[in-house]
Amino acid sequence: MKELVFVRGEKPFTSSLVIAEGTDNQHESIIRLIRKHLERFERWGKIKFSDLKSENPLGGRPTVIAELNEQQATFLVTLLRNNDIVLDFKAELVDQFYKMRELLAKRKTAEWQEARNASRRGWRPLTDAIQKLIELAREQGSTTDDKIFYMTYARLMNKFLHIKSGSRDKIEAWQNHELEKFEFMIKCILSEKVPTKEDHKKIYTAANKTGA
Repeated sequence: MKELVFVRGEKPFTSSLVIAEGTDNQHESIIRLIRKHLERFERWGKIKFSDLKSENPLGGRPTVIAELNEQQATFLVTLLRNNDIVLDFKAELVDQFYKMRELLAKRKTAEWQEARNASRRGWRPLTDAIQKLIELAREQGSTTDDKIFYMTYARLMNKFLHIKSGSRDKIEAWQNHELEKFEFMIKCILSEKVPTKEDHKKIYTAANKTGA
C-alpha cells in the first residue's frame, strides 16, 4: 500500500484525502463528517484545513483538505462503515502511524544523529566536486541547469540504497553510514575524472557503476 502517514515538524499526520481514497469514500463525504463532529475531533488538537488547487485546466473550486493527527485519524475511521477495503485500510494506517512513531523515536538517538550528521558532512565535499563537474559540462557545451546536476547525483545515491526521494530523514542509521560511503566514492570518481576533461556524461556513467 502507498504511503499514508507523513511528518511535519516531528509530528506524524495523514489527510482527509488519503483516508477518502484509501477507504473508497467520496472526499466531500469525509470532509462533511469531520465538520459534523469537529468539536470531538478537536479534543486532540486543532484541525488544519487547507486548499488543494484544482487540477482542472479550466479552473474550478479548490479541494479543501483536512490534516489529521493519529488520534483524529483513528477517530475518523471508526466513524466509517466497515467492509474489507475499510478494514484493510484501518490496519495499514495503524501500522504506518506506529512505524512512524518508532522512526521518530530512533531519530532522537545519538547514533542516528551522528550518522545523519556524518552523511551531511560527506555531502559538502561532494557538492564541491559536482560544481567542478558543472564547470566542465559548461565547457563542453551543456546548458543543463545547475540544480539538475545536483538532483541527478542525489537521486543516484538514493537509487543505490533504495531511498525514496525526499525521505533521507526517515532512513536508518546504517543507511546513513552507507550513504556516507557512496558520497565519498562518487566524490573520488569526480575528482579523478573531471581534471582529465572526460565527457561529463561518461563521468556520470562511471559514477552509476559504483552502485552496480
